[in-house]
Parts: sequence; C-alpha cells; structure tokens
Amino acid sequence: MNEKAFEAPIFVVGPLRSGTTLLRLMLDNHSDICNFGEFEYATKFARGSVFPETSEFIAKLNEDRQFCRDQFFINSDLSYCELIRSFLRQAHERSTKRFISASIHGRFDLIKQVWPNARFIFLLRDPRDVARSCIQMGWCGNVWYGSDYWKDVLDRWDGLMAQIEPSDFSVVRYEDLVRNPQSSLAGICDFIGIPYDESMLRFHETSTYQPIDVSLAEQWKTKLSKAEIGLVEGKCAGLMRKWGYEVTTDATGPGPLRRIALFCQSRTWRLKFNFKRYGLLLYVKMQLARRILPRGSSWRRTVLRQAQEVETLHLK
Repeated sequence: MNEKAFEAPIFVVGPLRSGTTLLRLMLDNHSDICNFGEFEYATKFARGSVFPETSEFIAKLNEDRQFCRDQFFINSDLSYCELIRSFLRQAHERSTKRFISASIHGRFDLIKQVWPNARFIFLLRDPRDVARSCIQMGWCGNVWYGSDYWKDVLDRWDGLMAQIEPSDFSVVRYEDLVRNPQSSLAGICDFIGIPYDESMLRFHETSTYQPIDVSLAEQWKTKLSKAEIGLVEGKCAGLMRKWGYEVTTDATGPGPLRRIALFCQSRTWRLKFNFKRYGLLLYVKMQLARRILPRGSSWRRTVLRQAQEVETLHLK
C-alpha cells in the first residue's frame, strides 16, 4: 500500500443522482485507482461538526447497509477518526492499486478532520435533472423537495471550497462527462497526477452499468413541465447562475398555500412509494423497529436486514 497516497485519498463528492456512481466506476477502472464505493457512513452520523462516540458509532454501523456490504473489521479500541481511517486502510489493502478513493454525498465537509490532505472531485449536475431523479428514487414526491438534494450539497460545497486550496479539488460537470468523457477524464487524471487510461471508458464491461448515454444530459428539457422547472429554479436560481446553469423562468418560487400543498403531496407520495417498495407489513415493522426497539435487539436487526435486502435489490 502506498502510504503517501493513503494520507491524501481522493473523494468523489456531489449531490445524490448527479452521476457519482458513473464517475466512481470510471475511476475504479483505471489501473492506478481503487474507488471501493460509497463511504457515507464515515461522516453521516455526525451531529453538526461533532462526531459520535465510538460505541454509539459502532452500534449504528452494524445496522448500516453500506457498511454491512463492505464488511470491514471493527476495532472497538480505536477512536472515531482512527476507526474511519482503518476502514479506508482496509479498502486500500484489499487493492493492488496506488490511489484509494471513495464517494460521499452528504457530510463530505467533515472529511478534512480525518484526512487533512484529502483531495476532492466535485461532480455537478443540473439541479432540474437531480430533482427529477430524486422522485424516481422515492426520496420525495415533487421537484420542489427534490431540489433540496442539490441545493443543500452546493451550499456545503461552497463552505468547503473556502477552506481548501484550489489544488486540492477539481469540479466536473456531469453534462461534460457524458458528452465528452475522454476530455473530462483526462482532466481528472491530470488533477490526480496520473496518465489517462482508456480503460476508464470501458467501465460497463466490469459492472452492471450501461455504456455512456449522451441523452441522459438535460433530460429535464423534455421530462419536466414548465411549472416544475419553475419550482426548481425558484429554489436554486442563485446557485444555478453561479455555476453556469441557465435560469429559464422568473424563478419566484411558490407562495405559502402552494408550499403547504407541495409538502402534503410529497409526504403522501413517499408513503405510497414505500408501501409499494417494502410492502405494508415490512414498512410498518421498520418504523416500529427504528422508533421503539433499542439498537442491538435481535428483532430490530432482523427487520432492518430484511429492509436492506429490499433496498439493495432496488438500487441494482
């Protein structure tokens, strides 16, 4: 394992549904880069900027779908930061590649507390496509709430950029990545300090993903109504202009009564979606397990494991 590379890991960050999985697979197909997947659990249990106690963290890890997938060894004698570092070290040791990388969508702004020399590739996608895609995943029922998955991350990224050197991050637009992947990937390789590898474009040969589809860029133009476009732009207009995305409406946002209606519609849609995904019985058991039963309970663990199996199948 390259110790210098371990001390400066590369994190692929950006909003959910922005193409981070596509980019992760491309990077992992490079002969010099190992990106083992989502590392969300490294930071998502923090309260504000404070990490949890190690015992609390371990209890949550044992119920986390992504951590259960990775099957890293837990050394309970380590501090929180040491434990997080041990997981990435295990991922690096499983690989023969020089650089180690992982993907985080949420609290990536806390990574510098664990790796002061961390580097970041920020993948940016049009918020109108992100919001639309979040509905398909069942996370919200309309684009007004889907926009939060973009705006909140962009706000967090702005805060992180103010704390790091320009040489420590690279911003890549999803639209450029799918339209001109060779140029975008060559730029990423320059940022990392390695030669471009043509095998990055053959990620579909080693994964379940399909080859790059240019039509995935700017789908909002044909799949969102004018009213839906206005909702996204009403929430994200300022950040859109800052990052070079054209605002096509007056971007005033909905009034108070319309917001109430959007909230009710989104909550109702999510309930229906979850009933369909998990089944009514499993969904009710999930809610009871999470809200009533203590961590470590065998029944709670069984129910959450069943839910994880459904989620894993859904995300394939």
